[in-house]
Amino acid sequence: MTTRPDVDLIVAGAGPAGVAAAVMAASLHLSTLLVEATAIGSKLTAIGALDNVPGNWTTGPDLATALEQDITRHQQTGRLTLLTARAHRVTGHAASGFHLDAVYHALFVRPVQAGADLARFLDREVVDTYVRGAGTGTQWLGRLVRRAQTGNVQTYLSWLLAGSTVLVAAAVVLSTVNAGS
Repeated sequence: MTTRPDVDLIVAGAGPAGVAAAVMAASLHLSTLLVEATAIGSKLTAIGALDNVPGNWTTGPDLATALEQDITRHQQTGRLTLLTARAHRVTGHAASGFHLDAVYHALFVRPVQAGADLARFLDREVVDTYVRGAGTGTQWLGRLVRRAQTGNVQTYLSWLLAGSTVLVAAAVVLSTVNAGS
């Protein structure tokens, strides 16, 4: 029977990201188990020149060697354990990603979609209604003004005189009402 090591963190994969996570955890005094199916940085050995990696590494094998040295250094402190093994079968909650996708969907995707649906509804039904109403009101006002515009100067002067008469009458009524109070 195999005994499980008592660890604070398990890191799967000894590529650059996995080694960085394991080394950082070990540096923070966490007991870390690094699991790799093949060799440390195994895919790095196929990379020729490196020009987008910070540090002084010029090739993939150089970086893989540096990763191995970091792991060895932390293994000597006893805070990092390297296990070369393959996972055979993942079952239970781990197989479904601990249902994190469902939680993410419920907490973020659904509310954002609901907000987008609400914005789409408000744009289509409310804003567009006001815009169409403004356009329709302008058309009706244009029709009314068009009927009044006959091109007959005598009609225009008659309306001007009628409007002036109404304004004078309103001024007389208001001055009489104010004088009596």
